[in-house]
Amino acid sequence: MRFRKLSIISLIVLLIAISLTGCVKPSYRLIGGLSDDHDLIVLATDAPDNISIYSVNKARIEHTLPSDERLNSMAVDKAGKYAYVVTKNGWLNIFNLQRGDRKDRVRIGDLLQSIALSADGKYLAVGVGKEEDYNAHDISIRPTDNIQQEVIRLNLRGDIQDLVANPVVPELYVINTNADKIRVFNFNQMELSGLITVGGSPSTFTVSPDGKKAFATLNARNTISVIDLTTYSNLIRYDVPGAPHFVAFTKDGTTVAVSDREENMVYFIDNVNDKFLGYKQFPSEIAGGNIKPEILAFSENGKYLYVISNAIRDLLVIDIRTMHMVQNHSLPKRPKEMCVIWGAESSGSNSKPA
Repeated sequence: MRFRKLSIISLIVLLIAISLTGCVKPSYRLIGGLSDDHDLIVLATDAPDNISIYSVNKARIEHTLPSDERLNSMAVDKAGKYAYVVTKNGWLNIFNLQRGDRKDRVRIGDLLQSIALSADGKYLAVGVGKEEDYNAHDISIRPTDNIQQEVIRLNLRGDIQDLVANPVVPELYVINTNADKIRVFNFNQMELSGLITVGGSPSTFTVSPDGKKAFATLNARNTISVIDLTTYSNLIRYDVPGAPHFVAFTKDGTTVAVSDREENMVYFIDNVNDKFLGYKQFPSEIAGGNIKPEILAFSENGKYLYVISNAIRDLLVIDIRTMHMVQNHSLPKRPKEMCVIWGAESSGSNSKPA
């Protein structure tokens, strides 16, 4: 009898220990593959510094590549073959996502802040900083076929928050910290060519698939600003109840989703008719309703949203019609970057990152 009591007590202690270490599957865990989804999701995390490639169709990580320490930003080419990664200690890397190895590597500064790939895939733009103030002030332009070479280095006033390339025309948009003006760089001319006045300091700046519009989220003003990139003028502003942050487009660019970091919801916009469609909230049964969406992307078929939460370490796959979760995957740490290669696993498809 005494032995049985000890066994029961030991079992209880073991179950408690397992639950504390996270080995017990949460009640909201869904791990089934989706037969109608053939996207691959590229996730970049720091500490551990890895690039992971996740299959939605198979509901599993297909490959994991170790990256340099202190990973900071990532760009993936249109073919979904190469990932360009920069680190906080100055390294630029090229990883072959299909082979699962590193193609090239070069150190170009004390700190690398952001990276963007030109529309034609020929050039990389990298934000470069110095250890004195640990902020990026320069932009290094390098050819993708020889990252050891620097074509030009630009010195800008202010701290670089992000670099965003237009997917169609040869333009780069430089977002400065605490500034409402965005500098425009032309890859063909290799010079600064314009200025966009946003009307507030943007949290994110995202270009539509056709390269004609940009959406800037001004979360301090609870506003989403839409900019005409042919005239650099403001088209329309949407006032929202929370703090808009990350912007995602459907593959055809007709619909826009914007995450809210504070209100546990996603805003939807008709990009063809410039119409605010409203918002949808995450149901409370998913992680107690504490999602706080940080990064978003649409599936190729437009049925699902891929969500990286600011509150839990999960990749969530959400059915947009119902906002219910249809798949999720637990991650060792919340990714810093997410890029979707649409239809990469379907036969004969043309892969293209979201």
